[in-house]
Amino acid sequence: MPRWAFLSVRMAVRGCAAALACAPLLLLPARAADIGGWYEAQRKREAEGRCAEWIAGAPRAADRDLAYRAGLCYLNGWGVPEDPVAAEAWLRRAAERGHRDAQLALGDLLLLDNRREAYRWYAIAAEANHPGAYVRRERIGALIDAADAAALRSAARAWRPLAD
Repeated sequence: MPRWAFLSVRMAVRGCAAALACAPLLLLPARAADIGGWYEAQRKREAEGRCAEWIAGAPRAADRDLAYRAGLCYLNGWGVPEDPVAAEAWLRRAAERGHRDAQLALGDLLLLDNRREAYRWYAIAAEANHPGAYVRRERIGALIDAADAAALRSAARAWRPLAD
């Protein structure tokens, strides 16, 4: 049981005037208060269920959000077998059209194989003010040549997304 759940039950028991009024509180499972975890699991189940729909509609649509979702399905194996090549293709399609989350996810996917390309996508996402991209860009920037990092940051400032 998380400490905060125990403390909230304990505080509720202390605040009750009659012990019988507090008895139902003690019967609640510890996870009843974990709304955030339940919500995240629910969103994941809904996404897994809709992956086939997203993947089927993605080739016909020029929607960058749909391409991003299809890339996540292939990346995580939601409703389809995990396929990093297909994930990269869909994430790249969305990232090149300016989807900030796709730019970050593509950088994460490319990080082990190609630090320079990952840094490029982190820099582009950082220029688009993605909050997670700044930290990743700086951490990877410490691992690549400083002149190369400066050139990639300059190119990221000049980068423009493709039209949908």
